[in-house]
Amino acid sequence: MEEYTPTYHDRLAEELNALFDQFMAKLPYLEHPSESRQSVYGYLSIPDEFRNTAVAAVAESAPLQAVQRLQVDEAREVQQFSEAFRPLAQRLIAAGEALDYTIDVKISRLNRGALRIYAIAKELERDRADLGEWIAKMKEHLKHRTQGGRSRKPAPST
Repeated sequence: MEEYTPTYHDRLAEELNALFDQFMAKLPYLEHPSESRQSVYGYLSIPDEFRNTAVAAVAESAPLQAVQRLQVDEAREVQQFSEAFRPLAQRLIAAGEALDYTIDVKISRLNRGALRIYAIAKELERDRADLGEWIAKMKEHLKHRTQGGRSRKPAPST
């Protein structure tokens, strides 16, 4: 059995994954989505103005501070965190979508070329019997096309 030699792309992906791990390690407060997201997403419909008014009210009212249901310093830190990191999160999402689409484009072009080779091989088979085995294998593989054209592997958990 041949020993696998990492390709340029393997090495680049490994390097970028290491940098990404370092990047992720620096993010403060990072939480991974749980099975039940409703407890988070249900409260995101509250208007920013309402939240800001509640924080201001607590900041100015000793009785509201006494109930200790909202900490002004923590609320302000969360707001600063959100304002600073939301644009970065959106850029990361866009980069991930662009990378995923780039992979799809490249695979699509490769698949188009493979289908052309299949058609050419079928044409040449009249004169070249040695192509028959390859044509049969390709034909068999085409029977197992994926729905929507993509077979997804789950993302590795970190």
